[in-house]
Amino acid sequence: MSFKKSVATTFGLNAFTFLAGFLNSIMAARLLGPEGRGVFTIYSTAVELMAMMLGLGLPHALLYFAAKDQFNRPGLFNFSLSALGASTLAFVALMIISNVSGFQHLLLPAPYNKLTDQVMMVVYFLGLSGWYLFVSILNGHRLFPQTNLISLVSIGGTLVIYALLFFYSSDRASPSVFFFVQMLMALVTLFGCFWVHHRYVSSSYRWGMPPRDGVLSMVRYSMVIFASNIMFFLTMKLDYWFVNHFAGAADLGLYSLASNVGLTMMLLPNSVGLVLTAFTANEGAGRVDRWSAFLCRLTFFISCLIALVLWLTGDQLIRFLYGSAFDDSFLLLKILLIGIVPYAVFTVLRNYFAGAGLLKDLLIVSTLGLLITVVLDIILIPQKGAMGAAIASVSTYVVSTALLVWRFHRHTSTRWYQLFVLNLEDIKLIRSKVTELLHLKK
Repeated sequence: MSFKKSVATTFGLNAFTFLAGFLNSIMAARLLGPEGRGVFTIYSTAVELMAMMLGLGLPHALLYFAAKDQFNRPGLFNFSLSALGASTLAFVALMIISNVSGFQHLLLPAPYNKLTDQVMMVVYFLGLSGWYLFVSILNGHRLFPQTNLISLVSIGGTLVIYALLFFYSSDRASPSVFFFVQMLMALVTLFGCFWVHHRYVSSSYRWGMPPRDGVLSMVRYSMVIFASNIMFFLTMKLDYWFVNHFAGAADLGLYSLASNVGLTMMLLPNSVGLVLTAFTANEGAGRVDRWSAFLCRLTFFISCLIALVLWLTGDQLIRFLYGSAFDDSFLLLKILLIGIVPYAVFTVLRNYFAGAGLLKDLLIVSTLGLLITVVLDIILIPQKGAMGAAIASVSTYVVSTALLVWRFHRHTSTRWYQLFVLNLEDIKLIRSKVTELLHLKK
C-alpha cells in the first residue's frame, strides 16, 4: 500500500479512535468516580509499563526488520511468539515476588489485589504484549488497513461494553469490571493479529528462527530502543506514581483525566508515525524527509485546532460530561495543552529517527527528558500536587521537542518553521483531498 493511502486510512481510524476514546473516558469517569479512576489508572499504567519493560524494545525492532523483509517470515513469527512466552513468564514471576515481599499494592491498590484481579492482570499483559509484538510485524509489511481494522474492532467493542455498563448500571462500578474489559479486548486484538498474519503474511507454519546474526541485529537495535522507550514512557507516566504517593488516588483521578484527555491528541501523530517508521526503513532519505516535515506540519495544525476547542469549551465540557467532581481537571488540562501541542511534532519525529536507524539521537533526548521529569516532579509535586505534575510535564514536552527538532535540522537541513507552519502547497493538497472525499460521498 502507498504511503499516502496508509496515512489516509490511519487518519480515518484516528477520527473514530478519538471519538470512541473520548466517550469511553466519560463513561469510565462517571462509573468509577475520581478515586476509582485513580485505581484503574495505576492498574493500566502498571501493565503498560511492564509490557514495555519486558518487551525489551522488540516491537520497534520487529517493525524495522519486517519492513526490510530480510528474514524468513515464519521464523520471525516464531521468534516473536517465543519472546511473548518468555516475557509473560517473567511477568508472572514478578507478580509472585511482589506478593511474597508485600509490594503488590504498587501494581494493584488494595482492595483490588485479589487473586482474580491478578489473574486478569497477567492475561491483560499477555494480550497487550502480544499486540505490541505482532502488530509491529504486520505494520512492517505495511498492512495498515488490516491493523487499523483490528484496532477498530477493539475500540468499538470497548465502547459498546462501556455503554452497556453506563446505561444499565445503577451504582458505581468496581475497577475490577474495567480490569476484565481491558483483558478481554487485549485478547481480541491478539487473536486478530494472528489471523491477519496467517491470512496475509505467512499461511504456512514452520518451526525455525531467524539466523543467529539476524537475531543479534534485532537485539542490538531493540536494546537502544528499549532504553529510550522506557525513558519516554516514564517521562509521560512517572508523575502518576508521584501524585498518587504525595496527594492520593482522588487527586490522581483528577490529574489522570486531564492528562488522558490531552494525550488523546497523540493518537494521530503516534499512528502516522508508525507508518513513517515502516516507510523510512526502506525508502530514499530525501523523499521521507519531505513526508516527515509535512506530517509534522499537519499534526501540529490539527493539534492546535483541537487544543483551541478544549481551551475554550473544556470547563463546561468536563463538567457536563464527567460531572462536577472533575471540575478541577480543567485547569490541569489547560496547563498540559501548552506542552502537548508541540509534543505532537516530537512524536512524529521520534518515529522518523527510529525508522532511519538514528537511535543515538533518541537515546540522548529520552535521557534528558526523563532527567527533567524526575527533578521537577521531586521539586514540584510534594508542594503543589497535581499542579506541580502538570508544570513538570509541560517543561519536559517543550524541551524534548525543541531538542529533537534541532537534531532533525542537523540531519536534513529542514528549518524549524517547516515543521510547524503549513505552506500554500499543503493547503492546496488538503483542500483537494477533502474535495475528493466529499465527491466520493456524493
